[in-house]
Amino acid sequence: SEVVSLADGSTVALASTDDCGATSLQHRLLLKLTPSGALDTAFGNGGISILPELPDPIVIDLMVQPDGKLLLVTGTAIARFGADGSLDPAYGGDGIIPIALPGTDPRVNATDIDDQGRLLVAGTAFEDQMGQPVIRRFLDDGTPDGSFGTGGSVQTDLFFGDPVLGKSMLAKGVGASADGSVYV
Repeated sequence: SEVVSLADGSTVALASTDDCGATSLQHRLLLKLTPSGALDTAFGNGGISILPELPDPIVIDLMVQPDGKLLLVTGTAIARFGADGSLDPAYGGDGIIPIALPGTDPRVNATDIDDQGRLLVAGTAFEDQMGQPVIRRFLDDGTPDGSFGTGGSVQTDLFFGDPVLGKSMLAKGVGASADGSVYV
């Protein structure tokens, strides 16, 4: 989602600026609005937090962790922001962690937060033009969950079609049930 609601009734939205081609300068922003619709001046600079350059500009999801911190997931990285709109240095040292899916040109396609606050990311790992679904699970501090698969990652051996035709199975959604089972 590019808009999330927080427990206090405020809203955070992902936005971008565009100078209509004059200099090709763009900024990605997080805007926080109070329940009454005004910019929340305690967030970022007057309610606006300018995002840092991220390894991948394509945003997959904006999510709220159970503790109220914001996760911004791109195709290759996760950034975490505190309640004040700044990057959280407790998350990967600088607030940004790589997702590190295996294969060539891997991409995250879906995310979810399970009942225990762990982040699930599902994507596709490509090898020899064949895509396989891969799921990673991260703990609250951004480290891979070592109790999930191998080093926090599960890669399936599912293919649809055959290697000659190059058909792949892509992970387009991920979720977790109350018993901890993960579904793709």
